[in-house]
Amino acid sequence: MRTKVIYNSLLILVSAVTLVIVLASEMDTLASARSISTRSTSRLIDNYVSLIRTSRVCGNPKVHYREAYAIAEAVNAAVAENPDLNGFAILCLIKTESDYNRKAISHKGYAGLMQTPGMSGYIDLDIRWGVRILKKKLDLAKCDLRKAIALYKGGNNRLARRQAEEFMRRWSQVPREMI
Repeated sequence: MRTKVIYNSLLILVSAVTLVIVLASEMDTLASARSISTRSTSRLIDNYVSLIRTSRVCGNPKVHYREAYAIAEAVNAAVAENPDLNGFAILCLIKTESDYNRKAISHKGYAGLMQTPGMSGYIDLDIRWGVRILKKKLDLAKCDLRKAIALYKGGNNRLARRQAEEFMRRWSQVPREMI
């Protein structure tokens, strides 16, 4: 039992250190992505904030405006780095993972907005890490979003597939005029 606890602690520590190293090496990229400001980008961020703060589909009206804006900016930066992903899909994933609670911790020890191993505490880094994981799952699923979300949520089991269906239901209800 004690060996298992030590092993799990070391695994979490190694994951956290790896996350910090990977994300620290790319901080310059994130900083430069934030400095790019265009009219279409700000409209998109406004749409993200609107979706986050709504009471329907993929939102949570309890999220404070400043936090919603920080999440929207982080999602926008992640999409700028991964143009084949949709920011609204990322927001739906955040909704189903943490309901926009950046301090959420699962019973398996995953944490943050996107419920990833090793939470940094920074919205932009946590979203970036979650998007990297999602990209890997999309590659494994050969770009099948439903399968990728099931993999993101734990694999090919009944619970993960049910959670993926919940994600797909929410994703299909995002007003297309927002996208």
